[in-house]
Amino acid sequence: MRSVLAIIFLIGSFSVTALANSESDLRQYFEGKQVTFRIDMPATKNGINIYPERSQSLNYEDYNAKLKEHGAAIHRGEKAAVTGLRLNGRNIEVQFNASRFNIRFERVESWMLTPATVVDALNRYVEFTRLIKNQLDSRNRRKWPQVMCGRVLCTLGRRRLI
Repeated sequence: MRSVLAIIFLIGSFSVTALANSESDLRQYFEGKQVTFRIDMPATKNGINIYPERSQSLNYEDYNAKLKEHGAAIHRGEKAAVTGLRLNGRNIEVQFNASRFNIRFERVESWMLTPATVVDALNRYVEFTRLIKNQLDSRNRRKWPQVMCGRVLCTLGRRRLI
C-alpha cells in the first residue's frame, strides 16, 4: 500500500513540475509580443471568455453586454502588447494593457500548453504578428515529419507543391 501511495505521489509531483515549466515557457514566449485586435475589447478586468472546444467559442450576448456596460478599452484594429499570461486551473489567461482573454478548456493537459494552442484559440479575435506565425511554422516543420503525398509535400495537414 505504501509503494502505491509513493508512486501516485511521484507521478503527481512530476505532472505539477511539467505544468509549471510549461506556464513559464508560455509566459516567456508571449509576454511583450504585439497583436492587432479583430474585435473591440471591453474595459473590464474580467475580460472575455473563450471556449475553443465549443462550436461557438465566444458568447456574443455576454460580450455585447460587457461592451455596453464598460465601453471599449481596445478598439478593433488597434495594437497592444501581451503583458501577462497565467495558468489558472483549466484556464489560460492572456492579459493585455487594459483587458484580457480567458481561454477556458474542459481539461488542460500538459501537452496542450504550447504556443500553438494559444494562437489557435485566439486567432479569430486577434492577429498575431508574422514573427510569431513564422516561428510556430518553423517549429512545427522541425517537429513533425514531412511525407510525400504524390507530388505534394505534406506537413501538419498543409500541402506544398514540390
